Amino acid sequence: MNILILGANGGTGVHVVEQAVAAGDRVIALVRGTNVNVGLTRDGVDLIHGDATSATDLAKAMAGADVVISTLGGRGPSIMSDAVRAIIDGAHHAGMRRVVVMSSFAVERDRLGPMTKLMSNLTMSKAIADKTASERLLRSSDLEWTIVYATVLTNKPASGTSRIVPDDKKLSLTHKVSRADIAGWLLKAAEDPSFVRQEVTISG
Repeated sequence: MNILILGANGGTGVHVVEQAVAAGDRVIALVRGTNVNVGLTRDGVDLIHGDATSATDLAKAMAGADVVISTLGGRGPSIMSDAVRAIIDGAHHAGMRRVVVMSSFAVERDRLGPMTKLMSNLTMSKAIADKTASERLLRSSDLEWTIVYATVLTNKPASGTSRIVPDDKKLSLTHKVSRADIAGWLLKAAEDPSFVRQEVTISG
């Protein structure tokens, strides 16, 4: 596959890049600024400097891509909503349809226990509101989207035992998953058509 990775310079994005290259995929990494993770300077990775909230930049980066995988995190009150709008517009211009987005289990408000809901609201209410709005935009688009909800992220090595949490199971801060494992699920979702227009929650 030819994969455009947004957020490739971040903690989860570098794992997506590493695993994609190891699998023989061509990676296009859109990065902002000049401080580039050393893991992105390797064979099999095309570095493009641009803004993930710019539809023009994304349309150029999407040229030839089969799928976009976003591991973007919130850096402002509307960063995720702005990025999803740009992804949708850029995809239409580039003629690309497949999008896989990493989100947080904290967005799944109805699945959270009382304490987890309270703690997440206190610490990340603005990010939750932004992610929720961005996902509403994505669902209403005509793109072939997948949303992968990560439970509490860790920097541990890939366990190989991470799994989809059933929809009827409550979620709490005790549910954790490594960034490396989530990276594997993002790539799996990108390849498997059964994930199209689906949402999955992953825990270790």
